Amino acid sequence: MLGDDAWVGDHAEVRHAQLLDWLPEVQRLLVVEIGAGTAVPTLRLFSERLVRQRRARLIRINTREFDVPDGECLGLPLGALPALTAIDEIRRSNLERLDPPRLDRG
Repeated sequence: MLGDDAWVGDHAEVRHAQLLDWLPEVQRLLVVEIGAGTAVPTLRLFSERLVRQRRARLIRINTREFDVPDGECLGLPLGALPALTAIDEIRRSNLERLDPPRLDRG
């Protein structure tokens, strides 16, 4: 892989086959892409293909190369930890709005 003559791709090939078997089962696909740049665009191209072909949503986290294709995509110009922390905070606040804590009025 990437010019590494010692690369043994057996495990990667098995995982890729498992991914391809799993994808058709997914109804609402969200891809969270972290740190994938344009120098080796393999992952970015795969994510963008899922956006086009499967109507996947994409969150692209990259401090410099956060541009996203048209569609339900979000590019975050952040590092991984700050971006994932922000996503988790938004998720938690949305859950609290859907299921507010119950107060004991006894």
